[in-house]
Amino acid sequence: MIFVASRRSAQAVSRQIAQSVAKVLTADEKTKLLAISKKIAGSNTDSTKVCRKLAEVVAMGSAFHHAGLKPDQRELVEEFFKNTTIKVISCTPTLAAGVNLPARRAIIRDVKRFEAGLGAAFIPTSEYKQCAGRAGRPQYDDCGEAVLIAKTKSEESVLFEKYILAAPEPVTSKLDEQSALRIHSLASVAGGYVYDMDGMFEFISHTFLYHQKQSAELFDRITQIFLFLQKEGFIENSSKRFFPTVMGNLTSRLYIDPISSIIIRDGLNQIKPNTPLSQIGALHLMTCCPDGPLMMGLGKNIVGDLEMFVSNFQDDFILNSENFHELDDYFTFMRTVKTTWFLSEWIEEEREEAICERFNIGPGDIYRYVDMARRLLYATGIIAEMMNKKKLTFEIEALKTRVQYGIKEDLLDIIQLKGVGRVRARNMHNRGIKKLTDLRSFSQEKLAAIPAIGKALAKSILEQV
Repeated sequence: MIFVASRRSAQAVSRQIAQSVAKVLTADEKTKLLAISKKIAGSNTDSTKVCRKLAEVVAMGSAFHHAGLKPDQRELVEEFFKNTTIKVISCTPTLAAGVNLPARRAIIRDVKRFEAGLGAAFIPTSEYKQCAGRAGRPQYDDCGEAVLIAKTKSEESVLFEKYILAAPEPVTSKLDEQSALRIHSLASVAGGYVYDMDGMFEFISHTFLYHQKQSAELFDRITQIFLFLQKEGFIENSSKRFFPTVMGNLTSRLYIDPISSIIIRDGLNQIKPNTPLSQIGALHLMTCCPDGPLMMGLGKNIVGDLEMFVSNFQDDFILNSENFHELDDYFTFMRTVKTTWFLSEWIEEEREEAICERFNIGPGDIYRYVDMARRLLYATGIIAEMMNKKKLTFEIEALKTRVQYGIKEDLLDIIQLKGVGRVRARNMHNRGIKKLTDLRSFSQEKLAAIPAIGKALAKSILEQV
């Protein structure tokens, strides 16, 4: 397992090493790897450049692994690395934590990576320890080897001191983040185990955060959060005891930041009665929430297109710099616009490869952003229902389904079928299946002849209908 600093490096290293790995493969392993490679490459309709690059190196026993891969591709790489069919993975440090994937040898090639405002900065000692800790497979190896690469003799002594001989950094509580404190303060009241400020202070005094920060400032922050939650209608005070409101209970059950609930609530109130929901406006609203998707980076080659998008759709935006001060910042506003444009391209059935090229992201990023938007649209529909905006709930539900599958509105009926995604649904639509009732006139053989359907799925579809 070779740890490098970036996705691009992971892909480059896997290509560099693939030729050497291919020489030690048996005939049986080559056959297995070829089958895995074809699976990873996918069909012409959903294949991307990253998919094809991964398929190419996997056929030679090498692979790369990073967050830009689709979930099923990552699972395949992990599965066949575990059973030693894939011999080498080059990866970013994200693979060092959260995945049970030990190796005989872990090589940490890069100890620096780009940090905004800092340039090339050393990775934390704890991150090195985590990567090195992947070396040695239980039940397979008597020992494991962790190799840290120094480029010069002087660098060698620096790395020894900074990583091999050093202790990891202290662990710090993430409850200290304002968003986490808001979510858990509301949850403590909604969950029924805190009724007043003394109860909240007592609860906090048993946390790791309090162990690290025993200060009056912490209790002041909690007091301010309770006042905020009361002011915004998430909790109410009766006889010196706090109780959750309907909005508070709902937000806690949805497990979203109360700020997201406020933005959604205020955004929905901006929509005039009997006015159709603007899909661009709703998607942009999602990008303004703390729990929503927000793409990184504004390359020079895309800024002009983003400004054109704004000029075409700014009247559709529910939130703007006048009613949402966070959008005063040009960089933040353009990031919300970029994400909105990406989501609008996705629901208009733009090909994955074209989206990856245009927005400089991997296929795995598409599904991560889409899932965040889908989850928040679900929450938006529930909040709209609570606010008695019945018409909006239907429009939001339709938009949520479109985001989930990446489809135009005319596929909403047939996308309900299990095993049918955006590509198969469009193929069926092109053959005259506009609604589920149209399938009554289709035999199994006729349905199976539609591209990407096949006999097994055709049988399943007709059974579902």
